[in-house]
Amino acid sequence: MSADGELFWGGVNGVSSFYPDQLGITEEKVRLFITGIRVNNRPLETDSALWNITRLKLNHDQKSLSFDFLAMGPGNPDQYIYQYKMEGVDDQWIQNDGNQTIRYFLSPGKYRLKLYASRFFNKDAVPLKEIKITIDPPFWKTWWFILSVSTLLLTLLIFSINRYNRQKYLGKLQQFENERKIQQERERISRDLHDNIGAFANAVLHKAEMLQLQKEEPIRKHIMEDLKTASKEIIVSLRETIWAFKQATYTSEDCMLRIKNFVQSLTRYYPQIHFSINDHSPSEFTLHNTHALNLVRIIQESITNSVKHAHAKHISIHSFSENNIWTVTVSDDGVGFDEQIVQHGDGLDNMKKRAAESEFEFDILSNPETGTTSTLRVLIKSR
Repeated sequence: MSADGELFWGGVNGVSSFYPDQLGITEEKVRLFITGIRVNNRPLETDSALWNITRLKLNHDQKSLSFDFLAMGPGNPDQYIYQYKMEGVDDQWIQNDGNQTIRYFLSPGKYRLKLYASRFFNKDAVPLKEIKITIDPPFWKTWWFILSVSTLLLTLLIFSINRYNRQKYLGKLQQFENERKIQQERERISRDLHDNIGAFANAVLHKAEMLQLQKEEPIRKHIMEDLKTASKEIIVSLRETIWAFKQATYTSEDCMLRIKNFVQSLTRYYPQIHFSINDHSPSEFTLHNTHALNLVRIIQESITNSVKHAHAKHISIHSFSENNIWTVTVSDDGVGFDEQIVQHGDGLDNMKKRAAESEFEFDILSNPETGTTSTLRVLIKSR
């Protein structure tokens, strides 16, 4: 040191000097620069300089990150102490010995990398460099996807509940409808048995009482014949009812076969009458068993009326289809009747009721000179 206070020292680069009393305390300014960023061990692809990056936005599969940084200031870079902290992962500053590369494996989320360098370690340091990092979750973990799936599941749940309730409701309605149809069928069978078998049974009872009281043999024979006829009618009615309920549906051929069998049985008891059947029924046309029974009963009643009341010599049954209409006619050459004068009995009323119940068209054309023709028309509905 010289007399005036100047301080000298020598080194390999020469001699330096300064006045210590002229030195002031100045704050050392240090700047930090990012020198390298790698994502999944690959250099980050960016359009801007690394030291200008302040934000990183990555996909869910870009989890492995590494950073290199360097301090610039009055001193050499290796003279500074480096420290870092990943906000969201680290609770406090971490000293980076030897300025080594720092590495993180991050889950989807938001983070903030803080960097600092100075001559000494500062646990309360204010970062010199920050990078905001956002790693997007996979689409199935995003809020909009979760909300969409939740909405869809809720919709499906509501739909399933409504569908279940609707099916349950429809099932209940179907049960009520089936019960109603069963009840209607019971009532119809009851009416059928009452109207047919009941009437004949009363006739049998009445004739039996008359037979018991009657002493004259000719009259007794006549009553016996009536009893036989009524008994046969009961058997026929029972057979037709049982036949109808053996199957759910019957074809037109089945119905005509039943009518043919009925006519065949009549030929035994009425040999003086010539019966003829001309059958051209529509093929593969089916009727519900109730409608089939009504059709057979109407035709049988028409034939029976011709046999009992017309005094006919010829009775013909004609079945044919035309323009989607199946027509069955019963014609006789008997005495006929005047519709304005004759009093309608239960038989004619029952035929009309059966036709209306099955939505058939039924009419009777009679003339005292030309006989009687009963016509039944059935609409052939397409499948």
